[in-house]
Amino acid sequence: MSLNKAILIGRVGKNPEIRYLGDGENYKIAKFTLATNEWFRNREGKPGEITVWHNIAAWNATADYVEKYVRKGSLLYVEGPLRYRSWTDGRGVEHNSYGIYANEIRILASPDDGKETQARENTAGEHRQDGIQDESETAPDDGLPF
Repeated sequence: MSLNKAILIGRVGKNPEIRYLGDGENYKIAKFTLATNEWFRNREGKPGEITVWHNIAAWNATADYVEKYVRKGSLLYVEGPLRYRSWTDGRGVEHNSYGIYANEIRILASPDDGKETQARENTAGEHRQDGIQDESETAPDDGLPF
């Protein structure tokens, strides 16, 4: 038995980027970054904070939801598998990246309300994608989605 599931709560770093892959509009992808914070105390007992940035990709119906509701500064709950990608660009340089393929997203607070709000209903604040596209079948080897 195995499990690949990441759960994050954080703020969106910039407005999502929406793209289409394949012929025409076969596959829609929404990409954005999500910031999470870790608090700690150093050896002297002084508090500190580390911000970690995560690459998030949402496909098709979930991408539609992201395009419609998610904005820079939104506080989100994001759930999905962690994916690793490796590719070589046109100049022959190898790249590696990790990201989350979001299959569940809930808006916890909008960027302008400044406080956490109750998670919205499925049509307004939660979207669950029934199937996750395998990146090898949907994404060309050009560095997308991360």
